[in-house]
Amino acid sequence: MSELQDWKRDGFRGEKMIVLPTESFQDYVEHPLVRRLYLTDVGIFPRAEYHFRERKDGS
Repeated sequence: MSELQDWKRDGFRGEKMIVLPTESFQDYVEHPLVRRLYLTDVGIFPRAEYHFRERKDGS
């Protein structure tokens, strides 16, 4: 990882993030319209260009 990458933190200016709590999973996995979706996190990152983030275990 380069020196530039070493100091960058998680998060971006203008970031909007929604994370569903695991306690609510049971409510929607049984619903016929959404039970085949496994949505846990959703977000928008309007200024994430050149963010140079690496995550070994996914995002």
